Amino acid sequence: KTINSKYIGGDNNSTFDFNYLDPKQAKITGVSSKFLGTGNFNFNGGKFTYNGTEYAISEIGYDAFHAGSTHWYFKNCKLTIPSTVKIIGDCAFYGNSRNSFVSKKEIIGINFNEGIEDIGKEAFKKCDDLESDKLVLPNSLQHIGNNAFAEISPLEELDLSALDHVININANPFGWNGCLHDTKINTIWVKDQAMKDKYSNDSYWSSASEK
Repeated sequence: KTINSKYIGGDNNSTFDFNYLDPKQAKITGVSSKFLGTGNFNFNGGKFTYNGTEYAISEIGYDAFHAGSTHWYFKNCKLTIPSTVKIIGDCAFYGNSRNSFVSKKEIIGINFNEGIEDIGKEAFKKCDDLESDKLVLPNSLQHIGNNAFAEISPLEELDLSALDHVININANPFGWNGCLHDTKINTIWVKDQAMKDKYSNDSYWSSASEK
């Protein structure tokens, strides 16, 4: 199904492609080149009504907002992932930064609500216009894919203080192909000493224990 984006925001002439995962949940699989998200953008809180039925956006699919050679989807945008979204697919927001064809800055903020469980590989890679040097992740998060936040040079702090468990990752978080590869992260905040010990003892996170 193709649904006009007025249901969730963005340019009124743009469209989103959805797959219906069940009668009341939807996955964004693509977006028209006319879409432009600006300001504080949160996909209308992750909900929209279509043909009299309310849907919740539960997944942002593979490559959905990947900024290729001809598409730029955001302008000075503080992006909030709504609580309805459980999964962000591989390369979903890859490369949304510094294209003068649209603006000097594209995604300038990334905020996660409780609800997100899985962030795919390279999901936010090269989103290099962030204005904050800290990335805060919620307790609901269970897994981060390789290079999910790679090549985001403003990042210096990773805040995991809301989490009561160790995030599952596929590779060393600071090594080649790690979820934070090629960042400037030098500080990781965790809930307490017990959580620090858990991260330090985890085979994938142990090399980051000094941070």
